[in-house]
Amino acid sequence: MVQVAPGDYYESIRLKLGVDVQGSGADVTTISGDGSWWQIKWWTYTVLGENESTISGFTITGSNFGIGNFSTSPTITNNIITDNESGIVNDPGSFPIITNNIITGNKIGIGNFGSLPTITNNTIVGNRLYGIRCYYSSPTITNNIITDNGAGIFNDHSSPTITYNDIWDNRTDIKNDDFSFPVVANNISANPMFIDPRNDDYYLHMGSPGIDAGTNEAPALPAIDFDYNPRVLDGDSNGTAVVDMGAYEYVPEATPPCEEPNEELEELIAVVENLDIPGGSTKSLIYKLENALDKVNIALEYAGVEDTKHAMNMADAAINSIDAFINEVEAHRGNKINQEDGAYLEEAAWTLIECIESVFE
Repeated sequence: MVQVAPGDYYESIRLKLGVDVQGSGADVTTISGDGSWWQIKWWTYTVLGENESTISGFTITGSNFGIGNFSTSPTITNNIITDNESGIVNDPGSFPIITNNIITGNKIGIGNFGSLPTITNNTIVGNRLYGIRCYYSSPTITNNIITDNGAGIFNDHSSPTITYNDIWDNRTDIKNDDFSFPVVANNISANPMFIDPRNDDYYLHMGSPGIDAGTNEAPALPAIDFDYNPRVLDGDSNGTAVVDMGAYEYVPEATPPCEEPNEELEELIAVVENLDIPGGSTKSLIYKLENALDKVNIALEYAGVEDTKHAMNMADAAINSIDAFINEVEAHRGNKINQEDGAYLEEAAWTLIECIESVFE
C-alpha cells in the first residue's frame, strides 16, 4: 500500500497492478490533473485505473476524466470526484467496484461504455448532463443517492440493474433510449434531506428517507462509510440495522432521556420567535408548535389519570403538527429561512418527536 500525506498534488497518476493508493482523506488530499494525455484517446486524465488496485481518500479533479478505466477494474472508494468532464469513465472490459464516493460537479458523473461496474452506496449529485450514463453497458446500481443531475441514469442499448436507490429531482430520473431494458425495483424518489447541499454537506439529516432504506444484500457493500464509520447501523432506531442510501451512514446521536416534551416545545417556540423570518412564516410556524404544545399538555393530563388511549391520541396529534412544522421549514430553507437555522429547527423538531414518542410509548 502507498499512503499519501495530506496536500495538494498537481500530477496525473497511473495505478499499478495490485497496489493500493490511500490518501489521508478527501478533505485534505487532492490530486489535480497536470494535463497529461492518455495516448489512445488524447484525453487528459487525473488517475488511470489498474486491475487489483484501490484508490481511496482523495479529491480527484481537473481533467477530461477524473478516473479512467480502460479494460481495468480497480476499486474506487471514499473519494470526492469533482470538476472533471467525466468523473469516472469505464471503457470496454472494465469491471470496477465504485463505493462510498461523492461524485459531484462533473459534466458526467460516471460514464460506462461497454463495461460492467458495480456502483454501490455513492452520492451522485449535481452533474450537468448525467449522473450515470450507460452505453452498451449493464452495471449494477444499488444503494446510491442520485439527485440534481441532468439525467439521473441514462441508458442507451443498456440494461442495468437499478435497485434500492433514491433517484430524485433530476431533470429526468431514468431515461431509456434504444434497446434498453433495465431492471428497476425498490427505488424511492424523495428529498434525501442532506444537511446543507449548497455547501457540499451531504450528510443525511435525521428523518431522511434514505436512512435504513438500502439493502444489506448489495453487491460490494462496504463495511464502512465515507467517514470511515461502520456500516450497517440501526439509523431509525427500530431494532433492525439496515444500510442507508448514499455515501454516508447516519449515526444516531445518544440523547439524554426526555421527560418534559412540553418544556422542550416552549423552548423551540421561543427560538422561532427570535428568528428573523420574513412574511407570515413566523406566525405560521409558531401556530403549528403551539398547537403541538396544546396537544402535549392534554396528553399529559390524560396520562396523569392513566387514560392511555386518549393520551396516545393527543400525542399522535402533536406529532402530526410537528411534522407539518418540519415540512414548512424544509419548504422555506435556503429562501426565507437560512440553511443553518433550517437545519437547527429540523433537528430540534425531530428530537421533539422522539421525545414525545418515548414519553407516551
